[in-house]
Amino acid sequence: IKDPKKFDGKVNSKNKSYPLFLLAANVGFARDFGYSFILEDENARKKVVCHDSHALPAAIYIDSDIIGQSDSSEFALASYNLIARAIDSIVSKNAWQFTEKYCIDAVKIIAENAKNAAAGKADAKEQILYAQYLLSVAVSNSGQSLLTSLAESLDASNGIPASLTSALLLSEVMTINAPSTGDKYHDVAVALGAK
Repeated sequence: IKDPKKFDGKVNSKNKSYPLFLLAANVGFARDFGYSFILEDENARKKVVCHDSHALPAAIYIDSDIIGQSDSSEFALASYNLIARAIDSIVSKNAWQFTEKYCIDAVKIIAENAKNAAAGKADAKEQILYAQYLLSVAVSNSGQSLLTSLAESLDASNGIPASLTSALLLSEVMTINAPSTGDKYHDVAVALGAK
């Protein structure tokens, strides 16, 4: 695409695309399973987030056998990143009961399986992938907030992976968002196993 800026924000395409069939190739954030996608503007060194209902895939394949071959350390970082993105989605301005439930369910599954997934246990890795899918559904319906904006910006401008910056920025962003989160952080803490 010659000029990604044309696709910034909502794209009002008139025609449906060819049927899209997506295959998840690695563990990580699953936002790209929805109608949102990211284009990289190499000239401006920025990422452009696009939303187009015509880009919604007809089918998504999450093959746990393929992704399960990823290095186990990837599952450790991905688990933390997924929790960070769930928290970011819960506090986004478009979050609602449905998206909050999916985020909390994903956090609970990750908390119960992250250690074993990082140790290489196949069934735990599969559960992380299931949580990733739940989170993708939530994010497709609620959007994201400050954490994702900062992480994606640093990724685009400096090449620092968003998964790393999400982990590093999470505490500060939670502090900034805290006054307007109500009981949401409490719900996340319970999902993580807090008493």
